[in-house]
Amino acid sequence: MKVNKLLIFYLILTLSGARASKIEAAYEALSIYDYFKAKKLFYGELKKSHKAAAAYGLATIYYRTDNPFSNPDSASKYITLAGNYYKTTLLKESYFNYKIDNSTILLWADSIAEKLLLKASKTNTIKIYEQFLIGNPYATLQQKFDALYLRDELNYKANHTYNVSDSTKLFMLRFPESYFFNEYSTLFDKQVFEEQTPLKNAEQFNAFISKFPKNKFVGQAQDELFEIYRKNNDLQGLDFYVTNYKNSHFVNEAWKLLYALTGKSYNNDELQSFVQNYPEFPFKASINKEIELNNKILIQVNDSDYVGFVDTTGKYLILPQYDEATTFKEGLAVVNKNDSVFFINKENQNVFNSFYDDAFTFAYGNAPVNIIRSMVLN
Repeated sequence: MKVNKLLIFYLILTLSGARASKIEAAYEALSIYDYFKAKKLFYGELKKSHKAAAAYGLATIYYRTDNPFSNPDSASKYITLAGNYYKTTLLKESYFNYKIDNSTILLWADSIAEKLLLKASKTNTIKIYEQFLIGNPYATLQQKFDALYLRDELNYKANHTYNVSDSTKLFMLRFPESYFFNEYSTLFDKQVFEEQTPLKNAEQFNAFISKFPKNKFVGQAQDELFEIYRKNNDLQGLDFYVTNYKNSHFVNEAWKLLYALTGKSYNNDELQSFVQNYPEFPFKASINKEIELNNKILIQVNDSDYVGFVDTTGKYLILPQYDEATTFKEGLAVVNKNDSVFFINKENQNVFNSFYDDAFTFAYGNAPVNIIRSMVLN
């Protein structure tokens, strides 16, 4: 029994030594540039116990350019196998100044990936960069980042050319880690906006805002919608706008226009009715001021050839200073001073900041003026 055990132990040592000698022979052939012999021996050892060392040797042969087997893609394949095999065994080996361990495998993978990335950049297609990323798991983070950036840059340009939201969305779903993800997100929102509003009419803008409330171009849709309502003096549209788009850029302008179009004579009843109908009107203070001014009765008086205005107690509210003046109608009076005609309110302000050759009092929100020599104040 002891003889049999010794014999088995001897056979194990002999076989192990034989295998070790083959891997050594492979690296010896590699060290003297006998690539044909080295390649054959390395392939044989891939099926045995020195898999990481054999794969490393094959990666070296395929990486070098001084032999007929030179092929960086194959080099990448075998250095990846070397890394995978090493992770399972953690067996450090050394043959003829060739060391096989984690650091040497990663250094070799770095060199191979750098060569492949340069090759990919010359082809410069989305497919070649994706192949690089899949085939070089041991590339450095910088190399992976560069490949991702170049791939995504091409994709971004392509999506700009196609200008179809489905294509952009598909890329975002596939590559959420993309360096251009924010740009893609903006491009996607823009494409959806353009696809949903081809006619650029109020119906489409309202439908888009309702359907895509988080889209980055909702603000632009609201701006264009206000412009439509403004051009058409659309009371119903403005009413809808101020009620539903309270955070839009032009909501205050919409309120002012709605107020201007609603009133006809701007008397107290109209002003109070507007406030009741629109309790959220942001300029209530100005309307209340207007109501207050409307309630003031100003009486025209002449003093030393100049015209002024007093209240019912005889107190001057506007001192005599005008050559001519009309009575107040719809809150405004026409005055003439030094051959310049303009409109004042009951606080003696030139409400339009303009001078005319001639003007007439307001009636139902309108007043005729002669503007041959009109001048606008800064």
